Amino acid sequence: MRRFKLLVVGLLVLGALVPAVALAASSPAVTTGKATHITTGSALLTGTVDPNGAKTGYTFLYGTSPALGATTSVKNAGRGTKPVDAKHVLGGLVPGTTYYYRLNALSTKGGASGQIRKFTTHGPPPPGAVTGTAT
Repeated sequence: MRRFKLLVVGLLVLGALVPAVALAASSPAVTTGKATHITTGSALLTGTVDPNGAKTGYTFLYGTSPALGATTSVKNAGRGTKPVDAKHVLGGLVPGTTYYYRLNALSTKGGASGQIRKFTTHGPPPPGAVTGTAT
């Protein structure tokens, strides 16, 4: 009878641990952070990625509209179970322009996207040109 009780207790403990182990290897969790160190032509994009126990990479998507359109190179977030800082310096930006960006992560267990955020580079926008009709 004592062995049976120990077996039942052991199974209950194991049953409680199995869901925790299964959750440890789920899709990454992503939070898009603030853009900092904004200048006339660059900005530092930030965020966090929790790999949730699976090998994970991340990129920032960005562009001059919420449709985004451009992407940064892939960086490694590791395979831990705690959030890690995600950062990327964007260069070659146009002064006085609003940019939208979002942090994305992909692992062997799935993908996740953060929310879209925006920032505006410093300085006046470049002069515009309008072509008139020929006379």
